[in-house]
This record gives sequence, structure tokens and C-alpha cells, in this order.
Amino acid sequence: TPGTARASRAGTLATALYKKLLERPEEHLQCAALVGLGKVGTAEAAQAVFPKLKSAERKVRITAQQVWAKFAAA
Repeated sequence: TPGTARASRAGTLATALYKKLLERPEEHLQCAALVGLGKVGTAEAAQAVFPKLKSAERKVRITAQQVWAKFAAA
């Protein structure tokens, strides 16, 4: 259906944007991207979150762990 296709396209665009933000050095942008990826909730989003579980930045690592827990519970 058109609505489903639109939602899928929006999710793909959002995922691409969030993945780009994960490359930025600012931890607040990385945390926002992680939360966004958690809301997208796809396997591709989970794949982008996974490396941040070992981030050297404490806030980024904790946010990634919280998002990852939501993926695991879904």
C-alpha cells in the first residue's frame, strides 16, 4: 500500500541520517542518533547501534546499551 511504502522509505532515510550522525564526534549527536535508530527498530538500525556498545564515550555507550536492550526485548 502507498502508506506502507512511504513509511518504509521514511525509515530508510531516517536510518541513513542517523548512521551519518553516528560518525560525528559530538556525543549528544551520537546519542540522539542512537535513540532515533531505536525508534526505527530495524535489523539495519540494530547493526548500526552494535559498535557503539563499546564506545569510549560513557554517555554514548550507556545510550547504546539502553537502545540495545529495547531491541532485545522486541
